[in-house]
Amino acid sequence: LRKREADIAVRIGFHEETDLFQRYLISYRWRAYASPGYLLGRGPLNDTSDLNNHSLLQLVNPTNRWLAEGASWLTDLAEQETLPSLTQIQANDLEGLHRAARSSLGIVSLPEFMLDELSPLEPVLTDHTGPEFDIYFVCARELRDSERVQVFFDFLKSRIDKPDRVYAESSSIQCPECNEPPPDGKRWKCTCGTAWNTFETQGCCP
Repeated sequence: LRKREADIAVRIGFHEETDLFQRYLISYRWRAYASPGYLLGRGPLNDTSDLNNHSLLQLVNPTNRWLAEGASWLTDLAEQETLPSLTQIQANDLEGLHRAARSSLGIVSLPEFMLDELSPLEPVLTDHTGPEFDIYFVCARELRDSERVQVFFDFLKSRIDKPDRVYAESSSIQCPECNEPPPDGKRWKCTCGTAWNTFETQGCCP
């Protein structure tokens, strides 16, 4: 941004020691999630004492403090309960953990922005939440009053407030004739009781 190789950026946290203009966008919190297929037969997950013998999906080698704190709060919570029997499945990126959770491999900690009302995952341990982080829109100070920067900020804010889709798989599925994606809300229910977004798994019950 200082070299003017880019006009704007979106980053986590307010930075005190910077000459860049920072404008608040939104806050997101980390929460625990699991798929209905994973929870089937395992009972509800309401408290940390229910975590015994469950699988935790864990992020390894986080690249910044935001990822490190957000990814570790769930395992820290389990360790407070001294649950040594927990099985941990590890991945080095959030999308990998997201896919593993949708495949019913365990419980995962994810930031709220990775899920929406169409997500096949559901919140668990709802009495406990992870850290919250603020997201900021950043640009050079001389661009703060730029009309095109303001227009882009307004567009970005509107998409954050009303996201259409968050899944790459769903958004890439389209009609071969008109290129239209499938409509929202395509959730089916299996005979096992699991309800999920069929476009996430190509129709297979997770």
